[in-house]
Amino acid sequence: MKTIVVGVGLSALLLALMICGSSSAHAKSDDPAARTFTTSFKVPFPGPGGLESWLITLEMQRPDPDSELTSLRATLLREGSVAKQITYSSDAIGGLIPQGYETKADFYIDLLFHEPISLRTDQVSIEYTFTGGRSTQNGTKVVEVRSYEQANSYIFPLSGKAILTAGYFNSGGHLAPATLFAVDAVGLTESFAPVLDSVEESNASMAGWGREIVAPSSGEVVFVESGIPDQPYGTYDRESFARADGTYAHWGNAVVIDHGENEFGVIMHMQEGSVAVALGDKVEQGQPIGLLGNSGDSYGPHLHFHVQNEPLPGRGQGLPVSFSDLSVQFLRKGEWIDR
Repeated sequence: MKTIVVGVGLSALLLALMICGSSSAHAKSDDPAARTFTTSFKVPFPGPGGLESWLITLEMQRPDPDSELTSLRATLLREGSVAKQITYSSDAIGGLIPQGYETKADFYIDLLFHEPISLRTDQVSIEYTFTGGRSTQNGTKVVEVRSYEQANSYIFPLSGKAILTAGYFNSGGHLAPATLFAVDAVGLTESFAPVLDSVEESNASMAGWGREIVAPSSGEVVFVESGIPDQPYGTYDRESFARADGTYAHWGNAVVIDHGENEFGVIMHMQEGSVAVALGDKVEQGQPIGLLGNSGDSYGPHLHFHVQNEPLPGRGQGLPVSFSDLSVQFLRKGEWIDR
């Protein structure tokens, strides 16, 4: 999208360039939100009311070190016509910037929408203004909003009884772009209890610990992480998933499967030593690939599953997914599963 620099006349701009040289920050012409995804996928909002939800993450870059985001407006469009406008107050803008990012050059804001389906929103135009330093800079980002047409058939990758502890973003779930439609599940006993032993608190006392995880759909294994130790139950040690190169395997022991049609299934936090597939393996839907564990960025034994459009875990854009072996189309936090 085109960025417009206002508040500085042509002669003043030329004079500033003569004085400051080519490093003048306020002459920057690239879009501060250039890295933002231009498509957002919507899903039904849980509960009554005929609402649907979508989330747009604006990845912003300050045009000047002293610039502040001073205005923000979202216009909901339907076939080019205005369906609704939302103007954010200065307090609201401040609340959108995550803690710790208030003064950073690069930051992001999450714009969460719960809107009537009857609006039939198909685009959101986001107008913003940065003020500070020696200039005011305006910008506009237009994001397509649509329902996603799933290309592959998926089954839920965990057998037996379970409960969803995190659903999609509109049900208390993940907000990162790649994991936006991720689900977390904890295994349950036959009597729907989360623990086998209520006295001892350990990984092994959890009902899902070591339960078989299967390939949700057929495809080729394009990423494998193994050998990450499981976190002890009730503790959290970031160094437990540190890698030799200085990076962190937040996904723990994980497998990514290329299911075709630009859909990659990501299974995270498997038990150490349980990964049963290798890079390049062809897997069939329902084939065992590992066991439920507590490795990586995890606070207890659980399954994490999501679909994204890139092969490395946590990269690219998350995609909505529904499961052919479950009666509920979109899983929510608190949903019971028995398969």
